[in-house]
Amino acid sequence: MSNVVSLICTLKACGNMGSTFTGSKIHGDIIRKGLEREAVIGNSLVSMYAKCGLLVEAQNVFNTLKDRDVVSWTSLIAGYADCGLTEEVFDCFNIMMLKESIAPNASTFANVLKACRASGAINRGLEMHTMVNIAGFERDPFVASMLVDMYAIHGSLEEAQDVFDH
Repeated sequence: MSNVVSLICTLKACGNMGSTFTGSKIHGDIIRKGLEREAVIGNSLVSMYAKCGLLVEAQNVFNTLKDRDVVSWTSLIAGYADCGLTEEVFDCFNIMMLKESIAPNASTFANVLKACRASGAINRGLEMHTMVNIAGFERDPFVASMLVDMYAIHGSLEEAQDVFDH
């Protein structure tokens, strides 16, 4: 188990530093050791590649995962959001919710709201705000911050102030 924890921590560090060479090398070691089927390692690989902007690699690893969960989906969604690929964010979010029946968490919502902000999709943002309220994440500081930001960018200052005040 300590080997798995070490791998996860190292992959996280690679993603945070943008060290694609080391991350890819570790991925090769993971494959050689037969650990790629471990859900937590697969999620870490998706996250590492997504943080490095290697979305094809992130998607390829994601596609091989047997047990996708909210962490897998959110890692992929975050990568697409960070790279400004808003349609991919919305597609992933819809598949996650509708086809795979996986409920989003606060981080998922924050990243989808980031895409709404970037794309100018205020209507999608309003839908997300409703979903955030239904899911009970309206007071999460990251989600609330993204809501304020999204509304402010779109010139909806009253809505931004309302979210900020609550």
